[in-house]
Amino acid sequence: MEITARRALLIVISMLLLHSHAVDAKPWRGIEPLRSTRADVEHLLGSKVVRCGDSACIYDLGEEVVFILYAADSNCKNDSATTAWKVQAGTVIEINVHFKQDKPLSQLGLDLSKFEKIEDEHLPGWIYYVNIEEGVRVEGGLRTASGMTYFPGAKDKYLRCPSVSDAKPRMNR
Repeated sequence: MEITARRALLIVISMLLLHSHAVDAKPWRGIEPLRSTRADVEHLLGSKVVRCGDSACIYDLGEEVVFILYAADSNCKNDSATTAWKVQAGTVIEINVHFKQDKPLSQLGLDLSKFEKIEDEHLPGWIYYVNIEEGVRVEGGLRTASGMTYFPGAKDKYLRCPSVSDAKPRMNR
């Protein structure tokens, strides 16, 4: 009887840990950069595809247009965004969500105090709110957002391929 109770407790704890990780790791509709695959996206958004290429797809979701960028090669070529990560080809790299109608920032459910506010030098009134830790950028104005981008956060730095300059030996002068 005691072994069965321990086993049941272990199963419950394991399920809670697995469930809590799954909830924390899904930044946009269950799709997470460097974790989700093209198959995951197709399962969730499949019939709403507008256009697809080898490394990107565009989806029309009614109130939003979504651009998803995928890894093209897992060999760490690091010559473009699609080859800069140590992940399998077809893994989501970035999710760009464009709202057809601007949304009030308050509706996004974000704590903007955790974001850096960057004003665009070339487009007066255009503001980016960026959280590098979480891998989220909001594009818009002081009170509204026109879109959001989800990208690999700080926790994923270990999956980044070395840059070409990092790979070259330094010359001593």
